[in-house]
Amino acid sequence: MAANSTNKEIIKMVNDFYLNVIDDFKEAEGIIINESKFKSIFKHKDHDRNIRKLRSCKKKCIAISTKELESAASSKIEKTLLNDFERTRYAFVTLCDAHIQLQQSLKDKSEGAKVKYSEYKEIYNRMQKCRQDLNRQLHELDIDYTDYTYDDGEEFSYEFLSYEDINK
Repeated sequence: MAANSTNKEIIKMVNDFYLNVIDDFKEAEGIIINESKFKSIFKHKDHDRNIRKLRSCKKKCIAISTKELESAASSKIEKTLLNDFERTRYAFVTLCDAHIQLQQSLKDKSEGAKVKYSEYKEIYNRMQKCRQDLNRQLHELDIDYTDYTYDDGEEFSYEFLSYEDINK
């Protein structure tokens, strides 16, 4: 794989991850959050749908392969970006697993199973920790991706305005 081709494939992979995986997850999480609001406390929650959606997001993430790109990566920044991408994927899958476990616990409780509050709280706290880990990894990925895609060519020169320029 040529260097330019590798560059395009890495950019496509990261963009696909954000557009197809992260956006789907945000949609699923939005539904879950809306169902959890106080105003919908007595409404039926479709935990099975939520679990299916979360599993779908997880499968999409796992299906992304970086093996060919890792062997073709030639620069340090490409290797760093791919490494950060892999860590982000791992954090995402871990968050999906925690979310699925939480939804399963809520489903079991809604079907009459005895779920202690302490068990629920432990699962919820684990999910929150996984979310923080993913957010940290996404931040690192964003930084490296920006560095990787930044073009320092003359055609994109920026002019900074001084305070005096603004008040003219």
